[in-house]
Amino acid sequence: MKKWIHLTILIMAIFLESVVAQNGLIPAFPLQKDEMTLKRIAQPGVPFNKGGRQFGILGEESGSFEAWAYPLKLFRNFEFSFYLKNSTRPLRSADLIHSIEVTPAATTLTYSYQSFTVRAIYVTPVDKPGAVIFLKVDSTEPLSIVCSFLPVLQPMWPAGIGGQYAHWSDNLKAYVISEPTR
Repeated sequence: MKKWIHLTILIMAIFLESVVAQNGLIPAFPLQKDEMTLKRIAQPGVPFNKGGRQFGILGEESGSFEAWAYPLKLFRNFEFSFYLKNSTRPLRSADLIHSIEVTPAATTLTYSYQSFTVRAIYVTPVDKPGAVIFLKVDSTEPLSIVCSFLPVLQPMWPAGIGGQYAHWSDNLKAYVISEPTR
């Protein structure tokens, strides 16, 4: 159980090249096209998942999901909100969902609005405990993207861990969900 004591969630975003360079994120790169691609208009409320043997994203095509590092549920109710320019009113991802594209390697949800398109590309390795969400953003005006979720850190079976806490780590550039060691 000690390997689960300190869990870290990394969500990486790739924006425009100028933003990438300023924030020290990895540079944008082309994703490989796959011949086995299914694409259709998204249907909010219909389930989608992207998972491997050690990690899973389970959600709805509206974009809301929960994340599991088996056997722990890390968080739930993850969703994106979009803010144009200096707006204080969020545009919820569930209201902007347009399409879903599924390949063996990734699942892509596309959000569209009159001045931007955001493609959230979910990748979960088959044999590694983790996932990455790449964001491809095309916008004609300044756009801020905020992700929100509720930390859970709860096992699959009915047993409590107790004393969970969550915080942002500037050193890791990641959101940390953990519990005190016993």
